[in-house]
Amino acid sequence: TMRTDQKPFDDVRVRQAVSLAVDRPRAMEVLLGGNAAIGNDHPLAPIYPVGVELDQRRKDIERARALLAEAGYPDGFPIDLHVGRLAELPQYAEMLQQMLSQVGIQVDLKIEPLNVYYDHWTEVTFGVTDWASRATPGQILNAAFRGGADWNAPKWTNARFDALLDDFEREPDPAARAEIADSLAAILQEEVPAVIGYFKDGFRPVNKRVMNLPGNMSNFLDLTRTWVT
Repeated sequence: TMRTDQKPFDDVRVRQAVSLAVDRPRAMEVLLGGNAAIGNDHPLAPIYPVGVELDQRRKDIERARALLAEAGYPDGFPIDLHVGRLAELPQYAEMLQQMLSQVGIQVDLKIEPLNVYYDHWTEVTFGVTDWASRATPGQILNAAFRGGADWNAPKWTNARFDALLDDFEREPDPAARAEIADSLAAILQEEVPAVIGYFKDGFRPVNKRVMNLPGNMSNFLDLTRTWVT
């Protein structure tokens, strides 16, 4: 996430440059052995039924450098990147440090205990956070990106996005919801309050004796209709 109310990330060109410096396929392969779905700077993951259709953002160092120059940072800038000690995130932050150095952004890593990081994660200028999935896409969109939301770490506000999110929440027709979801994702990809690089695959052990275990439960295990033979 990038604080859109603070320099240098108050300039959308800087945020776009950061996004264009990230090699998503490499991060997925190195960190997770490819066990992930590629991210496109919005949280509407493939697991959701809305089926967002949006051109995939790819690494483009030349374009990133040009955007930084347009924004007044031809030589890049120094920045602290905060991350908690959780799973692969410190290693991801190290990869981001290396990737961003290619466009002149000098990252000073601040790898913190989780209790320290989560005490100020919504206040840091530049941070890496692992979000748990939510049962519906509206839950994460409202929590992470609605203007003024408590967990809106980028401090990003977009009136059109908020209005479309209201429409998305009240729309019962799946086709219409999918169309609105495309618009929401496009705004996030263009504005880049956060670089969303990948969605981790979820793994769990199974046993043939366990019957009627739901196949897709996000992070929540519902065993109310499950039994053991």
